[in-house]
Amino acid sequence: MSGAYYQMTDEEHARVRNSFSFHAPFGDQTMRYEEVRRLGRQFAETLFLLCPRSRELSLAITALEEVVMRANQSIALNEKPIIPGSREAGIADESQPHASL
Repeated sequence: MSGAYYQMTDEEHARVRNSFSFHAPFGDQTMRYEEVRRLGRQFAETLFLLCPRSRELSLAITALEEVVMRANQSIALNEKPIIPGSREAGIADESQPHASL
């Protein structure tokens, strides 16, 4: 990219590739995505039953949508399929950049 003021580190390149790639579900991930969404939906319905319609309720629902998205994103970005014969339990290598800036 011409006109860039900064250079990306190898870790930043890896993070961008991981964050902006398709991560096909494997194992029980789909079930866990659905469970996170179900619990989010249940809590949203509870909020609508208990809270007056207001800007604050709208913000709470928006925040809850983000919570569900981020929780599922944590599963998608930070778990790797188990390779037969490996010792790992499918958790991403913690030395790889992923969750924070």
